[in-house]
Amino acid sequence: MKNRTILLASLVTALFAAVALVQVRQRAARAAAAASPARESPVGKPAAPGGPVVAEAPRIVALDPGLAEALCMLGLGGHLVARTAFTDFPASVTNLPIVADARGLDLDALAAAKPDFTILPEPMLSADLHKILEERRLSHFSIRNATLSDFYQSVYELAVRFGAEATARIWLETMDEITGEAARRVATAATRAGGRAPSVLLVLGRPASSPDRLLAAGRQSFHQGLLDALSLPNACPEEVQYSELTLDEAAALRPDVLVEIRTGDGGDGAVVSLLGDWAAHPDVPAVRTGDVHVLTDAWALRAGPRIDLLLAALADYAAQWAEKQ
Repeated sequence: MKNRTILLASLVTALFAAVALVQVRQRAARAAAAASPARESPVGKPAAPGGPVVAEAPRIVALDPGLAEALCMLGLGGHLVARTAFTDFPASVTNLPIVADARGLDLDALAAAKPDFTILPEPMLSADLHKILEERRLSHFSIRNATLSDFYQSVYELAVRFGAEATARIWLETMDEITGEAARRVATAATRAGGRAPSVLLVLGRPASSPDRLLAAGRQSFHQGLLDALSLPNACPEEVQYSELTLDEAAALRPDVLVEIRTGDGGDGAVVSLLGDWAAHPDVPAVRTGDVHVLTDAWALRAGPRIDLLLAALADYAAQWAEKQ
């Protein structure tokens, strides 16, 4: 019992150190994103040579938080006229009316926003919803963002459609630089650990009705793209987007680094509870070495412009792990 108490204390200490580090980067990201809506948007010019001219001041609704953030990053935040209940960044969007929440899409509220374009994540746009939107004469299109490559491609497609290609190119080039730097840090860590990079398990949440079950990032998720970019093995072997596991099944994967993302209410008590769950599995390498981390910000769950924060966090965790080998 004493050993478990010591282990839990070390996990909590590591958690707060990691969260503090990430928060420094998050503040910088918020400052940059908050300025995005103020940038002049080239909307009203041809989206591409020979391409269609979009509306002078298009009214846009993005029914995905990450896509809404991407539009703000592209300098198009001022054209957003409504949001989902989960779209909360940058702060400028929180004053917009809500047209979708956990219960679904409010079609009347969407129509009241009078959008010129409604952007939906591809899985959301069913044949039935497409028909309803057509009947209501609500112009709409879907965007793929399930994988990391999907997301990058979608950002560029949005930029082309709304005449913000230059901004998209700058962001994509910056992401290449950030990813390269993070990958070099992981490679250095692997060299220090005898040529082996740590396996990582990313837990994306727990169903409220079944807190003993976990949702892990599988090999078809955008998180897998981040792990691939850093040459970090995914401890979850499933060829799916998300894999539902019990705590025991997750422990049996024996990750070297374990990252659980917990958003919403609960505060420090919820974090300590999660760490206590993992401390009950001392045979898991990540638990044994104190490489269990909890992230409490929604950016860690989203394919959005702040994926650089998650890249940096993963590189930090790999470096911390290597120091103990």
